[in-house]
Amino acid sequence: MTDRPMHPATAEILRFFEYKHLPPNLADISMPFHDLAHHLAHRLDGPELTAGLRKLLEAKDCAVRAALPKPAPEPQYVVDGQPVDRESYEAWADEGRATADVDYDEHDVDDEEGGPF
Repeated sequence: MTDRPMHPATAEILRFFEYKHLPPNLADISMPFHDLAHHLAHRLDGPELTAGLRKLLEAKDCAVRAALPKPAPEPQYVVDGQPVDRESYEAWADEGRATADVDYDEHDVDDEEGGPF
């Protein structure tokens, strides 16, 4: 099919495929979805196009979220040398037997002496 006038609903959904406002790593993920959405919107029409664009938008959103940094892990709480959950830690903290021990990984920023702080 050839380029044709675009239905207003189709033009409206295309704005959600913009990616230039995203950081480069997320823009790289989002750009192919943008390109495909525009390719389809300029060649097809009708309710199935709108449904397809909505599903493509959902897939794009999932892919971009998958590329987001992972959240930092919860700190590991220790009571008498054994890892425990936060609730148990707080119960033991009043007795002075609990200490917080955070497991740092290689992505932490080191100070001048090579430590994590």
